[in-house]
Amino acid sequence: GPYRMDPHDNVLLGSVLSQGYSCKTVLWEGCRTLFYTQGEYKAGSPHGCISRPHQVVTNEMGQLRLKWHPACDSLYEPVNLGGFEDISDGRWGSIGQWEKEGESVLGRCDGDWAILPTRATLKDGCIECTITLKDARSAGLCLRLGGKDIMSGGLAILLDGCQQQLILTRIREFPGVEARTFLLERNRPYCLKITCTGNVVNVYVDEELWIQCYEPCAPAGRAALFVEHGSASFSSFRVRREQGS
Repeated sequence: GPYRMDPHDNVLLGSVLSQGYSCKTVLWEGCRTLFYTQGEYKAGSPHGCISRPHQVVTNEMGQLRLKWHPACDSLYEPVNLGGFEDISDGRWGSIGQWEKEGESVLGRCDGDWAILPTRATLKDGCIECTITLKDARSAGLCLRLGGKDIMSGGLAILLDGCQQQLILTRIREFPGVEARTFLLERNRPYCLKITCTGNVVNVYVDEELWIQCYEPCAPAGRAALFVEHGSASFSSFRVRREQGS
């Protein structure tokens, strides 16, 4: 000691629906590794299991943080996306402009929000992309899009430059599901990584865990890029499926 609470930023992990409690750390191969009780709801009753491992690290201010554990990479295998599907003809709602910019994709939607979906359907897996907000209100990734049409049933994880938040919500009603204050800089790249196993979703920014929650959603569907009110750049887009899913 002495030990003190940081009044400005004291959340290591936590969520609604009994998610993220009863933590324990162990030293494994020289790395301080954390596991926690992961809440899930099945057959109308609460159940729990042990989470996947996370690295315990400290940031430049000495605050404890959880990061992606490299051992988890072995759980996933690459997916052939079959490219993106251009839906800018308005069949599915708002129209965006998507242009190849070197190795990146530049997305723009001036008056509303728009998505650019992949052609592949994913159940359990990991989606990653480096996102740079230019003048967009928000930008991010969607997963498990599908159902009656491409625009239904999915989740959206957004970097919101106006509210200065990292937000987990649902297409297309956009209810408030989960949010963390995130001091976002424009024209700076952020690596957004999302894992989804069943209805348990983990969200990482630059390998650091920011959101982990239980959120019922479609059992499978497409991944997509998302942009709202302005432009954003997307690069290093990668989708991997959980082995055996």
